[in-house]
Amino acid sequence: MRSQIKYLHRRITAIQKDKLLHFIAGLLIAGVVSIVLPWWAALLSAAIAGAVKEVIDYYGHGKPELLDFLYTAAGGFVFCLPEIAQTLI
Repeated sequence: MRSQIKYLHRRITAIQKDKLLHFIAGLLIAGVVSIVLPWWAALLSAAIAGAVKEVIDYYGHGKPELLDFLYTAAGGFVFCLPEIAQTLI
């Protein structure tokens, strides 16, 4: 068990800070949107926000990266996962 915890800790700390911030942003966006809209709109909002951020980066305000978009969308997905599972059951 201790070795599994060490492995998990190494994996988490290996994630770049920028990617972690994108993931957290996706979680927060989905969380806020899900207060007033269904889960699919919350997930879509997180993905759109990630895409918009990368478009802004493309036009000179940073370095656009596909992984940044994917981490943002993944954050939204993780937040919506319980609702998605409930819908499928």
